[in-house]
Amino acid sequence: MDRSRVTAILRAVRAIPRGTVSTYGDVARAAGLPGRARLVGRVLREAPGSAAVPWHRVVAAGGRLAVAAYAPHVAVTQRMRLEREGVRFTRGGRVRLNAAASREAHALALEAHALGDRNVRGVGRHGEPAASRGAAGRKPRTRVRRLG
Repeated sequence: MDRSRVTAILRAVRAIPRGTVSTYGDVARAAGLPGRARLVGRVLREAPGSAAVPWHRVVAAGGRLAVAAYAPHVAVTQRMRLEREGVRFTRGGRVRLNAAASREAHALALEAHALGDRNVRGVGRHGEPAASRGAAGRKPRTRVRRLG
């Protein structure tokens, strides 16, 4: 594994504020590695205990605790740590992403934090770079015609 990628991922995870969560995909984008969410999981799984990384603040898309699939005892630890920080869960055991933080705003703040405010590009609501948006900064409209 490339050491610079590992460093970027760990820096992005350390930038997640206490009491908030981020998805694996958001961390990958913040580290400058869009589309590499699985790499984030691998780096966190293989990180030494002495790395002092708040791994419990990273969840799967939709607020799922991804570690529950292969290590249920670790998911219990993750949930306890998040609850201690004030993160709320649904009845189904998922993190309430909207209550924890606005995902889009958090992803942009995480990018700025992780990259030291350099080379930061905004990311649109649907994952596209902000540069691809219209002149007013909005996503170009798509016209829908009703049939019948």
